[in-house]
Amino acid sequence: MYKEPGLEYAEWYHGLLSRKDINKLLTKHGQFLQGLQPVLSVKWNDMIMHFTICQNDGKVSIEKCEFASICELISRNLAKTSSNFVCNYRYHMITKDPITDQSGAMLLYVVPRQNWEVKHEQVKILNEFTYPSHKNSLYPIELGELLGEGALSAVYKGILKNNEREKEVAIKVRKGRRLDREIVEQICREARIMRKLEHPNLVRLYGIAISKVLNSCLINQI
Repeated sequence: MYKEPGLEYAEWYHGLLSRKDINKLLTKHGQFLQGLQPVLSVKWNDMIMHFTICQNDGKVSIEKCEFASICELISRNLAKTSSNFVCNYRYHMITKDPITDQSGAMLLYVVPRQNWEVKHEQVKILNEFTYPSHKNSLYPIELGELLGEGALSAVYKGILKNNEREKEVAIKVRKGRRLDREIVEQICREARIMRKLEHPNLVRLYGIAISKVLNSCLINQI
């Protein structure tokens, strides 16, 4: 799995978001985003295109030019018409070159993370519980009191920080250390259904944290 320091903080990066959710977010000509896999998704001429980012000897590329990082690759291809570009790296000369000659697709507008895409550092520590293999992770999802559990998942009490405000939440996590793509798809599918539902008698979805594989979780009203 490709890892690039700082990539998860790039505005266009959406972690483990499912392909179905990615396609729904691309609504405007020239919009683009990237998920966990090194694939750049772009909407161009009413079509959604997915470009595999190739890796070779520490360099990344899509067609011709090689770059030191995905951040550099995207910033070099980002069209000057985009005004909401944010990257933790010092970006280089911006061109209007298409992603590939055949597609002609250009990067015009970043699709930023949605308000329901929660960053892992927004989940506040309540006790010492965490996934065994991620004890020393920079931003582990650490949980509190167990509220309930089933055969495949458990729900814990936690704190969600948002704009310096904190609220108690229920955090649903997969049991055990294994979290494959199928489980993440289930998390995204459940969140997709819950985002459509809003009623005083229904549990409200606050979001999903899916930028880290093992710590992916669903965050609900408590």
